[in-house]
Amino acid sequence: MRLPPAGHAVTLVALVLVAVGIGDGRASLTPQAQAIVDHYVAATGGAAALAAEPALHTRGRIQAAKLSGTVEQWTQIPDRLATRLDLGTLRLRMGYDGHVAWRTDLSSRRVQILEGKDLEAMASDAYFENEMWARPDQGGGQVTFGTTSYRDGQAFHSLVVTPPLGPLRRLWFSEKTGLITRVVTRKDQVESETWRSEYQVLAGRKRATLDDAVDQSLAFLYDEAPVARVFTDSAWVAAGESTRFAPPEAPQPATRWLKSQGVAQVPFRYGSRHVWIKVSINGAPPADFLLDTGCSATAIDRGYAERIGLGHEGDFGVQGMGGHASEAIAPVRSITVSGPDGDGVTLRDFKVGVLDLADGAEAVLWRRASGLLGADFLSRFAVEIDYDHETVAFHDSASFVYHGTSAPIDIRLMSGIPTIPVRLDDGCEGQFLVDVGNSFGMIVHGSLVKGCRIFTKTLGRKEVRTFGGGIGSGFQSWLCRLDTLRIGPYAVAQPIAGLTLSTHGMVGSEDYGGNLGNGVLQRFRCTFDYAHRKLYLDPGKRFAEPDRYSRIGAYLIREPHRVLAWGIVHGSAADEAGLKEADVVVAIDGRPATSYTPEELDHLFVDGEVGSTHTLEVLRDFKPTRLTVTLQDVI
Repeated sequence: MRLPPAGHAVTLVALVLVAVGIGDGRASLTPQAQAIVDHYVAATGGAAALAAEPALHTRGRIQAAKLSGTVEQWTQIPDRLATRLDLGTLRLRMGYDGHVAWRTDLSSRRVQILEGKDLEAMASDAYFENEMWARPDQGGGQVTFGTTSYRDGQAFHSLVVTPPLGPLRRLWFSEKTGLITRVVTRKDQVESETWRSEYQVLAGRKRATLDDAVDQSLAFLYDEAPVARVFTDSAWVAAGESTRFAPPEAPQPATRWLKSQGVAQVPFRYGSRHVWIKVSINGAPPADFLLDTGCSATAIDRGYAERIGLGHEGDFGVQGMGGHASEAIAPVRSITVSGPDGDGVTLRDFKVGVLDLADGAEAVLWRRASGLLGADFLSRFAVEIDYDHETVAFHDSASFVYHGTSAPIDIRLMSGIPTIPVRLDDGCEGQFLVDVGNSFGMIVHGSLVKGCRIFTKTLGRKEVRTFGGGIGSGFQSWLCRLDTLRIGPYAVAQPIAGLTLSTHGMVGSEDYGGNLGNGVLQRFRCTFDYAHRKLYLDPGKRFAEPDRYSRIGAYLIREPHRVLAWGIVHGSAADEAGLKEADVVVAIDGRPATSYTPEELDHLFVDGEVGSTHTLEVLRDFKPTRLTVTLQDVI
């Protein structure tokens, strides 16, 4: 029994599930591959036994993320699949009926219809779970011989199998037994492998009763790569049915509007280009959360969870902007977003991630983040973010009507994260994440940078090397100005883009071309109509402002009792003034550096006029130094 994919690696059960991508759908089977397929079919019971298996029902046990549970799966040829997974307190259901793919949340209380790459992944998994590649005409897929390897004196042959929809998988067969020993799958840029063993005869055919799914991309988080073990205990040929594979009816989420039925408007603080709102977990005092459309699942800081007495379980690997991190799961009774006037909205019965978030982020953000309000919460509503007035409105999705004048931009959801088509310069196009959790303007992923040869086109333009980060790790990028950024009907001239060549984390994605953050989004009033898959962008007061980078050319890192200089840009105002990495900034313009807010620093060093001067009092090797910084544009 194999488990179908649950979407993007940020999904909390990413350790357990194997994912795939897209193929081209022309049936073919090479002669060398035919011999291996024939050997496999014979070894597992013969062609007649395979043909007598139009539908299968299996049950088993699972051990993953330091949790135990049960798993049940139904398949029906040619392309139907349904899975029920109970792991600890997690209750996950997913399926594909040949047309529609779906997945529940981690409490099985809400059904999400999958689209784009998530839909392709589920369709592909249905193809492999029904073993269509071994049936006549290979179910419309392609099967070719790969390579041969040797281990412990035995030969193993691989087949490269490309389904009609979804990326290829590499299946490894023992030359001696003809059975599959290993399956290598790929989702986006991440490969994972499943080792199959303990073959027994179940329901008239020989099947692997132990699958060890290994994710090498998460090995650095643990002593070794984490393994999800699935034990198949029973299987039987089932009668064909149609209803099990379709999306089930799900109870409506328990939503409570605190002031006005169907709408809640709350203020937010916009500091360091982040949207900070007040969120209460289980009735605890409201805490500072970052509103983050680029985060699939709501997450809270581990220290904050302990302070409010929130228990958690499991140890999952999740993908962030720059890499992977370790995360647990916690059930919460309620999540409330509220404002000082009593307006707000509450959702009940939720699962949230728990991870180490606040300590590292506080140094950069100058404010402690107790959590991230993610897409699993936001997508229950139509969400309107007004950067000019610093308010966010949550509308009932069923009754929401857009009253603006903007033409809608079609959204595709990637594990709940909105993505839209974007065009750069002279025809370079890609699907970009719309990420309110990203404080930068635009990050172009390595796949698009290389595919469009952007570095070649920007030769001769000024570039600045910088470092970014997020959940998981940091990444390096080069900042430069492009000619044009086009989003729907709008064009932004001379935008600053962060060009990265990273192959890890979301910035290493091969499926998505980039990320649009608040540096771009703050130009608009942004309305996310999740239910109808539409994004509305209404130009605001910042729309025509030129894109700009910090005019001091340095980061100021806030530690508990001091401020450090970091990331000095060569040729910047800070560099020319003599500021050095790890200098302790004691005062800015005669005022203690630790007394500043992020908004005040932005006003001084991002919005400050070119040519204006500021005095920095610093300690270097415990010796005081006074520096005069004259602001200038570095890009």
